[in-house]
Amino acid sequence: VLYFIRVSGRDLDEDYGVVDFRISPYNDICSRAISLELVTSGSSAVAVGRITGTSEGALEYGGCDAPPQTRGTGGVWYKVKGTGGPMYASTCNTAGRLPTYVSISEINFDHYGSVIVDNIDTDPNFPVIITSAAATTTTTNVDEPYPRMRAVDEDAFSCNVLQCVDTEREDGSSTITACGSHHQVLWNSTASVTYYMMVQSLGGEFDLEVGSMA
Repeated sequence: VLYFIRVSGRDLDEDYGVVDFRISPYNDICSRAISLELVTSGSSAVAVGRITGTSEGALEYGGCDAPPQTRGTGGVWYKVKGTGGPMYASTCNTAGRLPTYVSISEINFDHYGSVIVDNIDTDPNFPVIITSAAATTTTTNVDEPYPRMRAVDEDAFSCNVLQCVDTEREDGSSTITACGSHHQVLWNSTASVTYYMMVQSLGGEFDLEVGSMA
């Protein structure tokens, strides 16, 4: 992206100053998460998606169980549809030594429903329908013969209602593993549910790989 900066004043001999601004990655907000498509190669039953990115200049986040070296660092967002089985997201193929970390989140539809109904529409005659692969919530008013309906996009309010996915096994161990200064996380996905992946780093480039597991 090319940015133009205009500096003006009445007297160029006396008017001067310093311009300080941040040029952030487009996807440092979850509502602008970049979609990844999983594809199979040859006869393999494993579907994989790969992308290279950077978090330089990105907004800072806490992360899901992030280690101290990446907690509070810049993060950028990606999203992928669940396959209905085990999935993984990894930055282990990153060549750089700067630490990276991946957090996996999904929409909390219980909170999502209360946000829509309680905070956005206070008119009881205005039913709201929320649809997704995970849940369907409908409010209706029987006193109105032809109730008005509004379909709500599942991504519209996702930034405020994301929750970290469960990364703990039954034995209490974690599905998050380190590979040098980088990380991989495993989780059990639900088919067609959108999962949001936030990659944090200290500003260097990273290689993100997401896939299903045979």
